[in-house]
Amino acid sequence: MRNSKIGVIAFSSEIGAVVGLITASLHQLVSLLHEWAFAPPPNTHLSAEVHTSTVPVILVPLIGALLLGIARRISPRDGTHAIVDPIEANAHYGGRMSMRATARGWCSRT
Repeated sequence: MRNSKIGVIAFSSEIGAVVGLITASLHQLVSLLHEWAFAPPPNTHLSAEVHTSTVPVILVPLIGALLLGIARRISPRDGTHAIVDPIEANAHYGGRMSMRATARGWCSRT
C-alpha cells in the first residue's frame, strides 16, 4: 500500500472522513454540554454576551478539572515500556513505533 499512490490517497481519504465524523460528533457533544450546563437563550452561542449566573461559571470548570484529575489518577501507568524517541526508532527500528509509545510520547508533551 505504501508504494501505491492511489492506495495512500484512498487510505488518507478514509482516515480524513473518520476524523471529520469524530470532530463533528465532539462538536455536537460540546454544544449539548454548553446548553445543559449554562442554559443560554435560544439561538445564541455561549461566547455571545449572555448573562448567566455565577454558579455554573465557577462549578462547571471545577467539576471538569476534578473529573480529569480523577481520570488521570485511576488510569493505568505502565512504567515498563520506555518511550521510544522518533529519531531513535527511525535509526534502529526502521521507523516503527507502537501506537502506545506514540500516544504516550504525544501525551507527555501536552
